[in-house]
Amino acid sequence: MAKMNKTMMNELQATMDKAGKFDQLADLQAKRSELMEKVTKIDSQINDLIGTPSAKPKATRKRKTRGRGRAKKAKPDMPEKGTGPYKLVEVMGSKPMKKEEIAKKTGLSPATVSVYLNKFNCFSNVRGKGYTVNK
Repeated sequence: MAKMNKTMMNELQATMDKAGKFDQLADLQAKRSELMEKVTKIDSQINDLIGTPSAKPKATRKRKTRGRGRAKKAKPDMPEKGTGPYKLVEVMGSKPMKKEEIAKKTGLSPATVSVYLNKFNCFSNVRGKGYTVNK
């Protein structure tokens, strides 16, 4: 019986210790909430002095619009004399020529020739036959 009383007393003491810790925890949480309120008040005062908003404004969604792309630049009519594209004008005529033929006669690569052909309005494509120059 004495052992039972001792164990019961020990259990009761442990329960009381736990209850005391819960009381301490509740007190600490209350103090913490008070401190957090003070900190938020100080933060709002600082933001008022600086002029920055305390909360970030909500991001707005962009409206979906139909994409029209960028405006195209107007192509120049003729290349300037003495430039690389002007070699094409000298070589080509009213008779349609393929890119490979133009590249051989000018000494340029076919890729460069195709870039130059698309860069100026004076060059026109005759479907399936090649390109001509309109002077």
